[in-house]
Amino acid sequence: MKLPYSNIDDKSDQEKVSKKTVLIVDDEPEILVLLKRLLVEYETITASDGAEALDTVNKNSSIDLILLDIAMPDMSGFEVAKKLKEDPSTSHIPIIFVSGKRDLDSFVEGFEIGIEDYITKPIDQNYLLYTVSTKLKTE
Repeated sequence: MKLPYSNIDDKSDQEKVSKKTVLIVDDEPEILVLLKRLLVEYETITASDGAEALDTVNKNSSIDLILLDIAMPDMSGFEVAKKLKEDPSTSHIPIIFVSGKRDLDSFVEGFEIGIEDYITKPIDQNYLLYTVSTKLKTE
């Protein structure tokens, strides 16, 4: 609510504005820390493997976007993305691969599954922030 005769919003209204939630999935702890630090304007949740990512998504309906590594033990990012895109309850969540894989086959496979974007490591901070912001605005 606006205060009388003012353009300043009342604090209680500002607190009602909820941040978008980003799930970060990577088996490298350093990457999880780096991405959390870069995405300070968002709520972030982390998962260190594919199974944990799927469990987190199924338990948390407020996830707005997923940053997903491809090369992980036990379940690849391709497998995770495919399961999420095939499930009607999660298929709407934008997925951005963040991976060291730079080959054309990986790009094509990701986009065929239905991911929204593909960012290669080492991560360009500005491109990552721009891409995440753009994908969250178009939801």
